[in-house]
Amino acid sequence: ERARETAPDDATKARLAGLASDAQRQAWFLAFLADAAASERGGLRGIDLGVTSDFVVEPFNASTSYAATRTGLFKSGDGGESWKKIDAKPATAVALNPLSPNVVYVGGEGALQKSVDGGASWKVVKADRVSALAVASSDPSMVYAALASGMSKSTDGGESWTRVMDGMLLGYYAFWYGFSASTVAIDPSNSSVVYVAQEAGLHKTENAGATWKQISPPWISALAVDPTDSSVVYRSGNTDLFQNLRGVAKSHDAGKSWEPAGLPDEIVRALVINPAAPSVLYAGTESGQVYRSDSGGADWKLFSDGLRGAAIRRLAIDSSGYYVYAATDGGVFAYLILEIDVQPLADDSRSLPQLLTQLFAQNAPARSGFVLPVAGLGPGANGTFFKTDLTLRNDRAADQDVLIGWLAQGNADGRVPFFRVTLHPSSGQEVNIPNIVDRLGMSGLGSLVIVAVDPAGNLDSGASIDGSARICVQAPDQRPMCQSIEAVRADHVARHGSARAVSLRHDARFRTNVGIVNLDAIGHQFTVTATGERHVEKFNVFVPPFSLAQIPIPDSDYGELTLTVTSENSSAPWTFYGSSIENSSGAAMTSVGTP
Repeated sequence: ERARETAPDDATKARLAGLASDAQRQAWFLAFLADAAASERGGLRGIDLGVTSDFVVEPFNASTSYAATRTGLFKSGDGGESWKKIDAKPATAVALNPLSPNVVYVGGEGALQKSVDGGASWKVVKADRVSALAVASSDPSMVYAALASGMSKSTDGGESWTRVMDGMLLGYYAFWYGFSASTVAIDPSNSSVVYVAQEAGLHKTENAGATWKQISPPWISALAVDPTDSSVVYRSGNTDLFQNLRGVAKSHDAGKSWEPAGLPDEIVRALVINPAAPSVLYAGTESGQVYRSDSGGADWKLFSDGLRGAAIRRLAIDSSGYYVYAATDGGVFAYLILEIDVQPLADDSRSLPQLLTQLFAQNAPARSGFVLPVAGLGPGANGTFFKTDLTLRNDRAADQDVLIGWLAQGNADGRVPFFRVTLHPSSGQEVNIPNIVDRLGMSGLGSLVIVAVDPAGNLDSGASIDGSARICVQAPDQRPMCQSIEAVRADHVARHGSARAVSLRHDARFRTNVGIVNLDAIGHQFTVTATGERHVEKFNVFVPPFSLAQIPIPDSDYGELTLTVTSENSSAPWTFYGSSIENSSGAAMTSVGTP
């Protein structure tokens, strides 16, 4: 059920397949979510055109999203193809429980409401005007709301509220119209650390709102906290007080100090960080433009083809970094990021041994190919669901053809599906392919072999490619957790008899799997030795040709653990990894074997 909810439906897959061949590769594919007046751009009907103040998309399920507008709260369950008004009251803010996305909070002029069934029914949890909302990803019972009566928090999922204003300065308009904020941002790893952007400046609490401190000057409207490093914070506003309405500022010390981060001529109203590539930052402006930085604000490029100049009020992005949404004064836009066109090739298993022989030959070019030992898509143990994002980089000055081979777990017939991609020169920037296994039309667990080829289909000795995989786990009772798997180069795959993986653990809290990748045209036997602080086991594993075999080690109280794998044939290409998984959360730590 979890896999069904997360995977794109047939209509979405068909639409993506059509867009994937677009020469632009990056095209605005949804126009205004508007009425018939906007239909000349293929605008989607069903949502009333007007000011959209806030927008949120479900984690791990980009097809479900919510838009807060002056005419009510709207919901889409099909990636924006259709919309349904699920609450008729004007809405200014919307937020989701990231671990239970059917829990929705919406606020507007009259009240803060909560739904536990995805908006099918509502109850009022606070009778007050709401300007901004946020739910803590590390502890979803913690909810913060900017209410007219003052900044407030809930520690029980919105059922009760406490006013937390000690140290919070008030601007001129607050004395006439009540307190309001443009953005509330919570540290992803600590629900007690909260930032509030409002008229009187950016304020921060480190004790769950017990006290606040102003950490930047007035008129801050946009905030973003790096999901992988919470010491990195972005805000709108120049570091120069007299130019504070314009530009972006960046802090490397959680707001203690700030430095300019570009766009000095733009009034920035919205910021969002790509969670799949945290160095990628988007900024929306008062003039209706969206800019993208691939360097954490060091430089920017315009990213607004298809926008109509309506002021940007909020930017949102799904967990894979696949979709970017802009909530504007004229409706909602969505941008589908297709960094790369993945083309399936006719099956030709005979070509793989030839390519691998070339890749793993002595003195072969080190940057002509690599192996990512583990990738996958599907349900895991204990109710978890996992997916894989692939990152590639071409460091040469010309386009590079690359073949991707999928080595499935237990690949009994030795078939290897091939896919061709063309990497443009990266210029130091990486290309992200979200949910790569689904993009290949596969599922389950396997390995990826990535080889640069010349026009004749042979190994390209002049290539310079690199890459990594990012595996994310979503558990029903835990926030998404991700780990990176680095590329395994040819010298760690070929011509070795044994390899070792360290820093693993197996005990009452952790379980450990060993995954062996056989890159040879015949099957091979491997011996695994699991050496722990308190226990040692040795066992044999047979791995079919061009296949991954992942198995659990025999259960025991090992404690800290080292895995050693020995091959029966030291001349055959292979690699392996060990992965220790925390039983309660599904969080994993993976160590690749080193010869």
